[in-house]
Amino acid sequence: MSSLSQLRASTHKAAEYPSEQHSRKCQRLLDDVLTDISDGNGRTLAQALNQKRTLSRVRETDARSFPNPKDEMPEEELVRELDLRLTLISNFIEQPSQPPKGDEAERFLPDSLPRKIQATLDSLADTQEEVELSYQRIADLVKSINEAHAKLRKDLVEAHHKYPEPLRQKRAAEDALHVATIEAALVKLSLMRSRCHQALYDFATGDAKMSDALQLAYESLREEAADLEEEAEGLDQQLLEYEALLDLVDGEGETSRFRQMVEDWIRTQKEMEDCHRDLRRLGWSE
Repeated sequence: MSSLSQLRASTHKAAEYPSEQHSRKCQRLLDDVLTDISDGNGRTLAQALNQKRTLSRVRETDARSFPNPKDEMPEEELVRELDLRLTLISNFIEQPSQPPKGDEAERFLPDSLPRKIQATLDSLADTQEEVELSYQRIADLVKSINEAHAKLRKDLVEAHHKYPEPLRQKRAAEDALHVATIEAALVKLSLMRSRCHQALYDFATGDAKMSDALQLAYESLREEAADLEEEAEGLDQQLLEYEALLDLVDGEGETSRFRQMVEDWIRTQKEMEDCHRDLRRLGWSE
């Protein structure tokens, strides 16, 4: 911020006593301000400003050796150039929502620009601190992970050496058994797939298509439907014959012959039971 203060003081002095020396001094101070801002906002801008400053110094040295009257800058042009550059710096840092106009702009620019520059520098410093803290946390996490990895690896090696040899052999045998079981299951699945493929397409070639399978399934369903229709017709015929037989036996109404036969049989059975009971009571039968 020292360069900015010197720039403001030199600007007022140049306005009171305009000369080529003050103009060059203001130009150098303005380049210093741009360099201070660019150090926190970008390496490319800083390099460009340093190159511009070097060229300005070379031109200044040449001007001292061979003065040129055209290089002198009038007071109004100097003030206008400074205002333009300060406005560009202000817009580069922060674009105001409602830029001031007239006399208010002249009061606003010298007062607001240092505050904006300082706020930007403070924000960059806070961001730098956050980045450093995040980097430190990441480094701590990486360090703890590396330590835990080494410890876990050591524990795993110790546990592996701690198991007795028979237990390791048993585990190896169990693993081999599991592998063999899985391979056998895969072979069975492959065999089942081949059988299903052959049963679906009705032949063992590998050129079968889904349309052929659908055609075979449709023909099979048609044959099954024809068999079901024949079976239904046979059942209907049997039902008709059974109904005719029932009509022949039962007749119509309460005077059916089948009903009379059932009642006579029940009465005969009852009378036979009564006769057997009387004979047992008289001792003629056991």
